[in-house]
Amino acid sequence: MQERKSKLAELQREKVKLLERYGEKHPQVVNINATLSDAQRQLDLELSMAVQSVRNEYETALLEERTLSKNLEGAKAEATDLNRKGIGYGVMEREAKSNRQVYEALLHAREGAAGLGEQPHQQHPHRRSRRGAAVADHAGRAAHLADVGAGRADCCRSRSRSASTT
Repeated sequence: MQERKSKLAELQREKVKLLERYGEKHPQVVNINATLSDAQRQLDLELSMAVQSVRNEYETALLEERTLSKNLEGAKAEATDLNRKGIGYGVMEREAKSNRQVYEALLHAREGAAGLGEQPHQQHPHRRSRRGAAVADHAGRAAHLADVGAGRADCCRSRSRSASTT
């Protein structure tokens, strides 16, 4: 573009020299006017192309910025969701660990009671003992599930038969 501007300035200086010597209608002046006009059109065209190029780059950058902004918002929402799920997972993991400990303690207690000659099936595992030991319902259920897993599920069958015959 700078080259076109300097060429245009040179043509204008040449026109001034020709006008000092010849009139406006002289063929050399007419020719230089046509060359000047053509050079001015080319400069204007190059300038408008440069402006359009800058405009296109701006619009492209703006579109890219909007896309990146949307992607960022989506990533933030996903991170928040994963964080929420991670917290829930931690809570469930602690509950599972606690339940496993209760289950193992009850399993060891039942095995210890069976080793001492006590009858582990005297009372249904869902109920509390008469001695006042307050065992949580889920702990009793864990013991019952241990019995079922060990093949000692006859306590439920015998209770359901006796309940139906009475």
